[in-house]
Amino acid sequence: MNALRAAQTVKAPIHDVLLSVGQAAERLRLKPQTIRNWLSRRRIGAIRVGGRVSIPESEVLRILAEGWAPPVRLWTGGRA
Repeated sequence: MNALRAAQTVKAPIHDVLLSVGQAAERLRLKPQTIRNWLSRRRIGAIRVGGRVSIPESEVLRILAEGWAPPVRLWTGGRA
């Protein structure tokens, strides 16, 4: 299923900043594909503007307020 079609539509306040998938991913320290997966699973809400999907900043803040923390990348070895 296309992530854009499955995205949950949310009503954002007029003053809410709209973020691209890439911008939301950057703020949450995730890859854009993870945000697209969340959109298709309705984990994060979005707004369609023309043919583009925008994520309200309030949705990113909501996820952070729920206690979600960015993944911690551990060093797994290799050459020093």
